[in-house]
Amino acid sequence: VEYDGLTGRVEFNSKGQRTNYTLRILEKHRGGHQEIGVWYSNNTLAMNSTSLDVKVSETLANKTLVITTILENPYVMRKGNHQQLRGNEQYEGFCVDLLRELAHTLKFSFRIKLVEDGLYGAPEPNGSWTGMVGELINRKADLAVASFTITSEREKVIDFSKPFMTLGISILYRVHLGRKPGSFSFLDPFSPAVWLFMLLAYLAVSCILFLAARLSPYEWYNPHPCLRERRDLLENRYTLGNSLWFPIGGFMQQGSEIMPRALSTRCVSGVWWAFTLIIISSYTANLAAFLTVQRMENSRYQTYQRMWNFMQSKQPSVFVKSTEEGIARVTNSKYAFLMESTMNEYHRGLNCNLTQIGGLLDTKGYGIGMTLGEAAGRGLQR
Repeated sequence: VEYDGLTGRVEFNSKGQRTNYTLRILEKHRGGHQEIGVWYSNNTLAMNSTSLDVKVSETLANKTLVITTILENPYVMRKGNHQQLRGNEQYEGFCVDLLRELAHTLKFSFRIKLVEDGLYGAPEPNGSWTGMVGELINRKADLAVASFTITSEREKVIDFSKPFMTLGISILYRVHLGRKPGSFSFLDPFSPAVWLFMLLAYLAVSCILFLAARLSPYEWYNPHPCLRERRDLLENRYTLGNSLWFPIGGFMQQGSEIMPRALSTRCVSGVWWAFTLIIISSYTANLAAFLTVQRMENSRYQTYQRMWNFMQSKQPSVFVKSTEEGIARVTNSKYAFLMESTMNEYHRGLNCNLTQIGGLLDTKGYGIGMTLGEAAGRGLQR
């Protein structure tokens, strides 16, 4: 089957597949589109030599680019004597070394400026962007060189180079600091309030047991029924002392030689035994956790929306404004900080009291940001 279509001759073979066709390969640039090659239906690719590559290299050569960045160890840092220095000499770090190498290769010069608001870049309700992204959009800078994460949201408004570093999100936590157990360490599995309420429950059960045994006729008995002269002698084994001792035996799971006879005392004893069973089981489980080298609490899987709502409702807020603030909270409280793995590794090298929990939660990359569609960034992309 063959016919003339809008793009030329259209042919199909006996299997219904297109035959004898070509695809033009176009490259987008500031002046429009330019054909850079042709792909034929016999799996042949022919690339054209264009002047676009030459123009790209010429756009960077002998030019001075404004570089926006943000202070973040170890990528961009101020030198110890930065007060005595001027311009680019004030800064050092991985990204600064990368930038100098690019400038040497592509024959351009640069001027480093710190982002005004100290942010990487996030969208505002009115559609504008903050941070380094905003400076690229507003053409206050030509490139953004920093620990700049490539995200789909940012790629809608700016361009990125190929990733110069691959990383992921990891969990930073403090190393468990073992302490010598004290004389009352066995009380740690329960809070002081729980121990107090258990004491009150014990005293309440003892009093109820004493009163129930005194009021019930079935708890009064003759210890010597065979002696005629003592037939009228009745005793009650639930004295005040025994009423206090009986719950202790049940709590310690040792039992007691005193057995309840009346229905009322049996009901009270049964409730107390059930209560102690739950308490002992909880205590044993918590004690095992306290005796481990490191304690971790894992929650069940939840949807991202429920996780977000939970994090939003926590007080104090789980969100921090900087890496330094997050690390300080990890060091001083029971706080796990989700941060990029490269930063995690760097700070663990500086502080032996920090550790990483598990592996990477995802995979992403750092890239060099540039204004969308700018020819100056093509040399970096290539």
